[in-house]
Amino acid sequence: MTKIFKQLGRHWAACLAVVALLVVQAYCDLSLPDYTSKIVDTGIQQGGIESPVPDTVRDTTLQALELLMTEDDAALADAAYGDPDADGVRVLNSDADTAALESAFTTPDIVLYMAAAQNAATAAGTTETVTPTSYDLDAVATQFAAMAQAPGAREMLQAQLADAVKKAGSKRRREQNRARLKEGEMDQIKVPYGAGRGALGMASAEQRLLAAMLREPGYIDKVSAQLRPEQFLQPQQKELYEAMLRCKEQGVEVSLATLRAFVSEEALNELSRLAAQYSDVNCTPEDIKLYLERIARGTPVASRAASMSTNDIEQYLQSMREQKQGTADAEDSV
Repeated sequence: MTKIFKQLGRHWAACLAVVALLVVQAYCDLSLPDYTSKIVDTGIQQGGIESPVPDTVRDTTLQALELLMTEDDAALADAAYGDPDADGVRVLNSDADTAALESAFTTPDIVLYMAAAQNAATAAGTTETVTPTSYDLDAVATQFAAMAQAPGAREMLQAQLADAVKKAGSKRRREQNRARLKEGEMDQIKVPYGAGRGALGMASAEQRLLAAMLREPGYIDKVSAQLRPEQFLQPQQKELYEAMLRCKEQGVEVSLATLRAFVSEEALNELSRLAAQYSDVNCTPEDIKLYLERIARGTPVASRAASMSTNDIEQYLQSMREQKQGTADAEDSV
């Protein structure tokens, strides 16, 4: 051992370089999951925007945003910023609750940007989408600030906004479905032979469900109450779902970085692909309910029977008898 150290002592500079490189390699390996998570979460899903809460904002713009918020959110946003300076600019307080402000600012930010884009398109005399400038934003903010003086303006805008979001969500969902059919999304989904009718729709719903739970881990409790890991058609997605459940049980935050310790490299790559593919998919409670219903419809009755209670089985058989009786009565009447 002494001779080994003597030999190494003659090459101490090279040994230090090797140790330093090993430390750098270990640091890079440990940092890679975090970088991948930020690329997917911030870069792809959020378009590179880390937070919808601005650090500085004009007073007129803040008034316009507050008009699109509820009264409680508007009060929270107003208290989070200091008084306007000589140029009418307000700065975010250092002790502001950014997490609470993010949910309050997200929708108003989008609405104000869309209004500014429409104003820019009108000024350019075109129906195509135009990137708004600061002048367009100031013009729209001034219009909203003037509307705020009218009684009941907030309630009227809230009602119109809720209706517009609902219509836009339905239209966007239809367009996404058409685009995915054209791109052959269903052809890329591989399901086991003999999985039953509706297996492709079921597998698609399972993929979207995993992507939604990665974005909003709060849905895991709701999903786990209705969906068992055995119902997943693809082994890697079953592995991912089981890992999410384990993270939830152990109180670990669900993300690409934390799931790395619970799943194989292939399963983690599959989740990264799903997160990127479905980054723009809606994940509201209604969407989660639709995904679960689609999976339930695609699950064969024989598989569902194992988790059904005696009362559930009796109700199912009764509904089948009623459907059969209705069919027989229709045939007799012909």
